[in-house]
Amino acid sequence: MRDTTSYETQSLLNGEDIILSINEARPSSFQKKYIALVIFILITGAILYGQSEAEIESISEINYQNVVEDLDVGKLSKTDRKSLLAKLLEEDPDLQQIETWGEEFEDAIEDQETFNEEVLEEEVEDETELTKEQMEDKDIDLALDISPEEVANRFKLRKRIYDEECGLTDASGPITIENLNFTLSSVTQVFYDDKYKVIMCAAPKAATTNWQKMMAVLKYDGIYDTDHFKKSNVYNQLPRFSQLATEHGEEEGKRLALEKLNDPQYTKFMNARHPFSRLVSAWRDKFPKNRKTGGETYWFRKYGSFISTKFEQDYYEKPEEYYISFPAFADYVAWIGNRQRFDHHWKTFNYHCRPCQLRFDFITKAETSSQDSKFIINQANISHIPHIQLPEMYDSSPLHSHKPEDYFVQVSHVTVERLHHAYREDFRIFGYSTSSFENAAHGKVPEIFTRRRRRGLSRFDEKYHSYLLRKLYAEHKRNHRLWQ
Repeated sequence: MRDTTSYETQSLLNGEDIILSINEARPSSFQKKYIALVIFILITGAILYGQSEAEIESISEINYQNVVEDLDVGKLSKTDRKSLLAKLLEEDPDLQQIETWGEEFEDAIEDQETFNEEVLEEEVEDETELTKEQMEDKDIDLALDISPEEVANRFKLRKRIYDEECGLTDASGPITIENLNFTLSSVTQVFYDDKYKVIMCAAPKAATTNWQKMMAVLKYDGIYDTDHFKKSNVYNQLPRFSQLATEHGEEEGKRLALEKLNDPQYTKFMNARHPFSRLVSAWRDKFPKNRKTGGETYWFRKYGSFISTKFEQDYYEKPEEYYISFPAFADYVAWIGNRQRFDHHWKTFNYHCRPCQLRFDFITKAETSSQDSKFIINQANISHIPHIQLPEMYDSSPLHSHKPEDYFVQVSHVTVERLHHAYREDFRIFGYSTSSFENAAHGKVPEIFTRRRRRGLSRFDEKYHSYLLRKLYAEHKRNHRLWQ
């Protein structure tokens, strides 16, 4: 048999399942004709391609970035769209941008389709109907000098709000495998200690490292104090639910997790923080300029450059030591709006901790972490462990110098409403309110939220276009010789 090397590439230029097989040793006459036909179609499409809204005069001037930013895809015919995609496919360097840009634009478009102003208004109205006790919970958070009895009552109130929002009652019964309707390997922020029977969920940007250090003290039986553990490596030292799936497989990992979750000897708690305070913390942590080299940081390359180009305004106050302003960052998160596609560091608590499925016993909050940690230590019967305490708040924490609301002065009310919409489960489950941030927000509404949809623009076509581009890039990574 003749030794040949062949491969197949599935064309994603339209909805049909066209398979192009290329025999590199001796292409058949049919294959040559087929390839010639494809090239002819592409060239013809390029010639027929008209001027876009961005006034791009020829296909040779088109790259992926200006397509997703300016091109009115809804005005293109199917043939033109195929030609455009083929051109983009040939520009191999440009394809490297698709994975990042495609996710952001596709998700934003999807959110624009599902975002309903009437639903948003109903959610805001629902928040005003919080019971007096729920609103008092926020006020109590500011009263740091309260008795242990008041602290215990606060935990009861938080638990009642949490149970009501999740529909949990005494008759809910044990957690079952059906409740774990997610991939366990994705639950990377739920930590456990089998010796001292503690389960904790601590999502990023909520004083998480401090709680991790406390769990590390437990792991080593109090031999080391919290200062021994560094922020850069404490996470990797702690057992977590995602490792159960990695080490034992999803099915067995879930079984092991259920044993711990349903064991009444375990103290189960999760730590929360006001969603908007988390955004302030994320901005402060991820977007300062590189203090050592002055060069671009990873976070600037991943998000900052795009945010600066698309959302930064001349009138936004940008601290000299930051790449982007906080209002621009807030506008970006509000514009993306798709909670599943947020970066890991500002994904919702609902995503990280699955509170309605894992049914925690206690809710701690960053705003009252000192009091709450002492309560948890007593509840878990670990007060005898040497060095078992929560470290003090970082000196760099924004709560030391400014209230989180101070960062929202230039943020618009529309941005606040959209952020509320994106984090709505976190607001409801943990009894937070946006009222103080709404009162602080006096910024102009960004044009991106006021711009009317252009007549004739098909959101479906735009989303379809972005989806195809991402698929093409995925195919390209699987087969490096694609279209060569």
